[in-house]
Amino acid sequence: MEIRRQIFNSVYEFMQNKPINDLTVDDILTASGVSRGSFYKYFTDKYDVINSYFADTMNRMFLNCRLSNWHGIMRKQFEFLADNASFFKSAFKTTGQNSFCTYFNCHLVRQFSEAIIKYGHQTELSAVEKHAVQFYADGIVAYTRRWLSSDMSTPIDEVVHELTSLIPQVILDATCDEITIEPEYA
Repeated sequence: MEIRRQIFNSVYEFMQNKPINDLTVDDILTASGVSRGSFYKYFTDKYDVINSYFADTMNRMFLNCRLSNWHGIMRKQFEFLADNASFFKSAFKTTGQNSFCTYFNCHLVRQFSEAIIKYGHQTELSAVEKHAVQFYADGIVAYTRRWLSSDMSTPIDEVVHELTSLIPQVILDATCDEITIEPEYA
């Protein structure tokens, strides 16, 4: 885990002042002092480092948070994004395969889908539920990108209120707004 932490720290520091597009794996290796083989043992590319950093942090944040609600979960996530604004502002600028935008979208889809399945006592989502979850996740990603690029001009409480008030009814019906967060990579 120490190698992963070294790499996370190097990428985090780099992205405080420069965009991710300027970062190379060689920059990461130089800054972290990690060998190329060790880097690729844990990550596929620079985007995977960012995605893993987010996932690891979310897992730590929600590790002891067994019962919560959508408002509380979103608040924690947006506080984390705000606390690391320079990093995520840079991360959200890149789109496409393995980008943080794509990862964040998949993370949200997984989070909502798992909640519907678990609390709706079902084995899979209906077509309507899949569409609602994907549409809502797409909206959160777009909203979050705009919010970060506007230097977070909207207060977190307002962001969370807006986003939770727009949760599709199919998600609310299944979860009753009480959910248990299970770490992704425990």
